[in-house]
Amino acid sequence: MVNTRQGQTSGQQPHDAPPPPELATLVVQQGELIHLMREEQQAQGQQRPREHQPRGITYKDFEELRPPVFTTCPEPLAANDWLRTIESKFTLLPGLTEQEKLSLLHTGPWYATFQAMQQQGHVITWEEFRTAFWAHYIPASLMEQKQHEFRELK
Repeated sequence: MVNTRQGQTSGQQPHDAPPPPELATLVVQQGELIHLMREEQQAQGQQRPREHQPRGITYKDFEELRPPVFTTCPEPLAANDWLRTIESKFTLLPGLTEQEKLSLLHTGPWYATFQAMQQQGHVITWEEFRTAFWAHYIPASLMEQKQHEFRELK
């Protein structure tokens, strides 16, 4: 007989090593392992971050971002700052629809009047809201003045 590395001759089993498992036992163990791996994979799939889960955005989600509240604005540039801040908050809520954007806002009586002036059934887009908001709160002459000041910066 041929000597092996352990100093045993082939055909002899070492005294401290268990015999190899039966093929049927290996198949059962492999099946159990596959089952456990599938369960773990499914559990990980259910724990995805919330931006990957398709669902509607709630007012609570928006409030967690601490958006500024718009009441009235004696200073036109403050209205512009409010609008830019709100838009930056919207970018933190992926998948936000046009309607969700508008429903999250509390813009006071002006928006209620703006909505009432629309044709029945007309869905206001964010762009329409933004344009009307700027037109109402930020005079075009002020925007022209600020653009001129910006161009003159050196």
